[in-house]
Amino acid sequence: MSAGEDALFGDALGCEERLPVAFDAGAAPAPGSASRAAMLLRALAVMEDGGEVERDEADPHIAEMARIEAKLDLVLALLGAVAAARAPALPLVALRWSRLGARLRLPAPPAAAHGVLHVHLDPRLPQPLELPVRLVGTEPVGAEHLAWMRFVGLDAALETALERHVFRRHRRAVAEARRQSRP
Repeated sequence: MSAGEDALFGDALGCEERLPVAFDAGAAPAPGSASRAAMLLRALAVMEDGGEVERDEADPHIAEMARIEAKLDLVLALLGAVAAARAPALPLVALRWSRLGARLRLPAPPAAAHGVLHVHLDPRLPQPLELPVRLVGTEPVGAEHLAWMRFVGLDAALETALERHVFRRHRRAVAEARRQSRP
């Protein structure tokens, strides 16, 4: 195991996915990006887990709340579509990540040892997460380079939201693997 792999995944649950991702080498995070990232992760958690909540049909407010939730989901989907149409598409990348950082393939060695990792988690979200990172290692693989990046400067709320998101994605991947292995 490489030093980058051990630093980012040795003591943290991780998952592997193909997502729209870009690394902006040398960039600094935009003001307010940490609170926006935490808000996006919370919104995605509500969208993904909202249908799994048991509803008490005896409560008349539950039906109204369900209608409001459905309308908000629609508004988020439309907003995401508008934002995606205006923003340049991020390339689809194999990403392994945990609450500590990420590993991804880059076409060339990073031009700087720090930057911002943009990860678009879901087309319903209006923008990608912007996560400040510091490069902890690289390794050439053919014409590409594996890069290990540690998240830096995340506040406790964002780190917790990120950890929960990675856990949910990992849990879904395990469930899908079990479904596919059954006859």
